[in-house]
Amino acid sequence: MLAFWTGRDPERIDRLFRASGLCREQWAEREDYRQRTIAAALQRGEFYSPAMRTTQPSKPHRKRSRHTPNAAKYGLKPTVMYIGEGTA
Repeated sequence: MLAFWTGRDPERIDRLFRASGLCREQWAEREDYRQRTIAAALQRGEFYSPAMRTTQPSKPHRKRSRHTPNAAKYGLKPTVMYIGEGTA
């Protein structure tokens, strides 16, 4: 994952991995292990580039009401959920 997000920068991969909670003694003590691991990660698939970002406009927000079955019975108003950017 670090290889993807660092754009194939081995020095950044090493620095970020050392700062993470995943770094073990083997990584810090054995340069051959560290270099092989980074080299293997750099040989895989695609890598992030700012050009990968899409510039398409986002879809407008939609409103959707959600009625609970007994909302009217208890004098409750329906909740409104916004669907679009920023929702998971």
